[in-house]
Amino acid sequence: MSYEGDVYLDGTVKSYGLGKTGTGKVQLAITFDTTSEEHPIVTAYLYFTDAAMEVTERALRALGWDPVENQWKIDDLVMGGDIMGAKASLTCAFDTYEDKRRFKVKFINDTDGGGLKERLSDDEARSFAASLRQKLGVTGGALKKASPKKQQPQPVGAGPSDDDIPF
Repeated sequence: MSYEGDVYLDGTVKSYGLGKTGTGKVQLAITFDTTSEEHPIVTAYLYFTDAAMEVTERALRALGWDPVENQWKIDDLVMGGDIMGAKASLTCAFDTYEDKRRFKVKFINDTDGGGLKERLSDDEARSFAASLRQKLGVTGGALKKASPKKQQPQPVGAGPSDDDIPF
């Protein structure tokens, strides 16, 4: 399997359901309407193997359904329509597998956090911002900047001085 460059799309869940692959593995297929003229509909396939569980869990959380809180009741998810209409940011790419080229969804991300593992609370964000301002020496809304270094005139034909080398 080899992926070409990533394509980022906004998508809305159009339909989803459980099924089996040709090898008998259970998968959750989620079809999205997108904002793309070139790829107006894409389908993501989530798997429940040991190797895929973390990606599946993250994707379902990004769609607003927490599998742990819901005790992994995937049957309830599928029958209840809980993620229908959910919005997501999709990372897609063309995939070549066994000489067939297909457009595939690689990752399903939420639309408001860039895939953050844990969002800071408002108090945590304020505390972090205060420590960052202190670290950077920001007071009264202005960043303390070093005064620019005056450059000495160079004689004609002289090479660069050691001060001009950035390392």
